[in-house]
Amino acid sequence: MPPSISIIVPARNEERTLGRCLDSLLAQDYGDFELIVVDDQSTDHTADLITRRTTQDSRIRSLRITSLPAGWTGKNYALACGVCEAHGAWLLFTDADTWHAPHALRENLSFAQHHHISILSMSPDQECVSAWEKLLQPTIFETLNYWFSYRRINDPRDEQAAGNGQYIMIRRSLYDTIGGHESIKGCILEDVELARRAKHTGGTLWFAPAQGKVRVRMYHTLTEIWNGWAKNLYLLQDRSTWRLLRTSARTILLDIAPTAILMFGTWHSIHTALLAIAGITLIARWRNLRQRWQELGFDTQYALFHPIGSGIFLGLLWYSAIRHKGGFGIAWKGRLCKELP
Repeated sequence: MPPSISIIVPARNEERTLGRCLDSLLAQDYGDFELIVVDDQSTDHTADLITRRTTQDSRIRSLRITSLPAGWTGKNYALACGVCEAHGAWLLFTDADTWHAPHALRENLSFAQHHHISILSMSPDQECVSAWEKLLQPTIFETLNYWFSYRRINDPRDEQAAGNGQYIMIRRSLYDTIGGHESIKGCILEDVELARRAKHTGGTLWFAPAQGKVRVRMYHTLTEIWNGWAKNLYLLQDRSTWRLLRTSARTILLDIAPTAILMFGTWHSIHTALLAIAGITLIARWRNLRQRWQELGFDTQYALFHPIGSGIFLGLLWYSAIRHKGGFGIAWKGRLCKELP
């Protein structure tokens, strides 16, 4: 008999995207699931949207959080509250801005059971509409792909672990064993930490691209892109100064320095060999990025402008480091997001 699954969607000020997400989840061709939507102190019309959807479909259950306990980040507390109301043998944590293909739940659960996987995460296909999204999202995800290897993450002998909070499916028994979100209540990167604890406890982790099963438009404006990634980027480097410097050196040597040399050489006399090296580096990098962006599911039309994206990314990475190392945190959806002890 197929196992039951509880889908938990945390929602804070998600009136723009939540409706599409719920429609796609309710259209799943898997029979035994419940859908729990947690309103995380929204200040827009999210609560009204949830109320309407709850009255329209009995499969939706809703919770409303009225206060955030000390020591918790908002998303972790919302997810923990949702789990308290869940009855499924499996849990699916997914964000309110995601869209799910009708077969996604059934196929992912079947894959997990067939391969004895106890925690499965996916990196959704990225929907990029504006020029800023088309330039910066592929630049950032190409770097993330450099930081995190699917092959290493999925190798039980390798200690590297990661997950994407936009889609994490986990056995309830494993979730309880590792202490759930209570054990990571102050973490901003709850997805990565949950995957690490699950893998280190002996759970079988699988992390892969969604390849059409799930997609998301993460951000709509440059401000959203900046603040959203500033919240996470330095933490994704494990708060390591060495990794920060290594990523900075890679970005400068591959993207920024060759561009600067070619531009500077237009007005000043620079050795021809140096100009040739810079030009060859940029062309090789552009060809490689076109291939990488295509593999990651991005439009390649902005790959030619990657030095601009890389420069912005470098500034964003250092801004994230300064905000977190200084203990300032990042303002996001009306809250100050920072790691809590």
